Order: sequence, then structure tokens, then C-alpha cells
Amino acid sequence: MSETGGPEHDGEPVPGLPGRLPVGEHIVWQGRPEMGGVMVRVLRARWIAGYFAIAALWSVAVGINDGVAFGAILIQLGYLAVLAAIVFGLMALFARAVSRTSAYTITNRRVVMRIGVALSASFNLPFSQITGADYRARKDGTGEIALDLVPGHGLSSAVFWPHQRGKVWSRLRPEMICLNDVADVAATLALQLQAATARAAKAEPTSADERAVPAIRPASTLGGARGGVLHPAE
Repeated sequence: MSETGGPEHDGEPVPGLPGRLPVGEHIVWQGRPEMGGVMVRVLRARWIAGYFAIAALWSVAVGINDGVAFGAILIQLGYLAVLAAIVFGLMALFARAVSRTSAYTITNRRVVMRIGVALSASFNLPFSQITGADYRARKDGTGEIALDLVPGHGLSSAVFWPHQRGKVWSRLRPEMICLNDVADVAATLALQLQAATARAAKAEPTSADERAVPAIRPASTLGGARGGVLHPAE
């Protein structure tokens, strides 16, 4: 289990959550994106490194072909190296910020995603509003888990980037990105979804007023001010 707290979110009553969970609900798993994974998978660090490598080789080849002095070629490579250092430095800062400000929580009733570098927000995704999930695993055990939501949820892909599968303009599929031991996390989520389905099959209908409340919305609004209690997910 990865730590989800940090100086940026010391005011959270429960690390990774905007409010305390209701009675009968408990945290099953918490995690966050790994910085290295964000660099490689989200920001395409390897592709950008390849671009700078090709640019360096091209600069050398053109310089030699044009008869440019060796010292001048080295100066050009130096400029390119400085530019590469700036680009990768900015990428590393962003990847670190994504890792530190993000938190994924799976309870026995919902998934909560706290995301956002500049403006942090928490989104409550009850199991009753998740129609499916799939994960991608790599040889090193890292990967992503994407969630399918019921239609009409009103959430925007642009708000979730980079915590979403597909393009920004495509159908929203919230995604827990760059996780370690993703297969274990996916198995945990699958068990909780199955248990929620079994509970729903046995549950009696709630009141009309309670059913009318939208189930998916920013979790930060569910309990009012920080320190409030999250409304039951089901």
C-alpha cells in the first residue's frame, strides 16, 4: 500500500479522502501513481529522449557534411543538452507533482480518486455506477486500471487528465494510472465489485428522495466542509 498523505493535504480527515467514511464502510486499498511511471507512460519520456538523440546525431552529421569546425559542433550539442535538461527537468517536476497530489482509494463500496496538480479535487465513484473495469499489466508488474461508468454521469475527460483512458475528447473512462502490482489491485477491486453486486441483489429499494440523488459527483461536495462524513455510496 502506497502512502497517500502529504503536506499538500494535511487537512484531510482521512488521508486520500475528503471526509470520514460512513459506518459500515472501510478502506480496502489505497495507492498513488509512481513518478517514474508518469514520466515514461504519461509524458513519453523515452520518445522525447529519442527525439533529442536523433537531433544530436543530425546536428553532428550536418556539421561534418558542411565542414563545420569540431568545436562549433560541440557548442551546438551543448545547447541541445541544455535544452534537453530543461525539458526533462520540467517533466520530472510535473511527474512528481502528479504522484504527490494524487490518491486512489478503494473501499468496500466505492472508488475515490483525488486528483489535480494545480487544483485538487476528489471524485466519488460508487460501485453502483461502475459498469465494468479492465487493467493493463506490464512485465514489471506495473499498469493501469480503467473504469466504465454509467451514461449521464456529467464528468469531463479534460478534468480527469491524465487519470483517464484514451484521448481527452473521447468518452470518459477514469483510470488509476502507473500502479505497482496492478494485477493484485485489480483482483482486489474485482472482489469488491462482486460483493457490491451481491449486496445490491439482496437490498430493498430505498426511499424515492434518496434514489433521486445523483450517485456520481465530486466527493468533496458530499460531506460539505472538510472533516464531514461521506454519504453512503449505495
